[in-house]
Amino acid sequence: LIYDPGTGSVMMKVSKDTGSAEVWSKRQTAYRLLFADQTHIYFRDFTTPENIKKISKEKGDVQTVIAKEYLAVEDAVIDDTNIYWTFGQGSDAGGISRRGVYKIPKSGGDVTTLVKGGGPISIVLYGDYLYWIDGENHAINKVSKNGGTVKEIIKGDYLSFLSQLAVDGTGIYFSTDDSSPTIRKIAAQ
Repeated sequence: LIYDPGTGSVMMKVSKDTGSAEVWSKRQTAYRLLFADQTHIYFRDFTTPENIKKISKEKGDVQTVIAKEYLAVEDAVIDDTNIYWTFGQGSDAGGISRRGVYKIPKSGGDVTTLVKGGGPISIVLYGDYLYWIDGENHAINKVSKNGGTVKEIIKGDYLSFLSQLAVDGTGIYFSTDDSSPTIRKIAAQ
């Protein structure tokens, strides 16, 4: 799927074989955080960043998975059953700080708080663990996708401009967005 900003808020499906494109969803808002599983496309609606919505690959109606009344979404990942996301800046509509890492079943339901506090931004899922950048504490952390004790992987003032994160079986990769942008790797943990 692709998003074409030149035509407004259009989500398109492009065939890997033929390259032909078809409009998948057209809305009056912009899409962000586009990701997919076997049955649905999940996205954040740019005009309501508090929401994560989904649409069936069979072109059904758009459904809200995370309601805007709850909290804003900074970054998100999915596994077979859940959506995990970070809320790393500011407060919710009621002025309450809800910074942390959360999960909700893809089908909707109750939100589970996995981690409270910090300034979590970029999040990735590798195996049974969630890894995220804590922009407030200049650190990279991990926690089981079921919750539990947070493990601080690396911390330091030189990490104050962390922006992106990736994890595989050999290491943890992260980029900095400062005056000398770099991509670094540390051993997997």
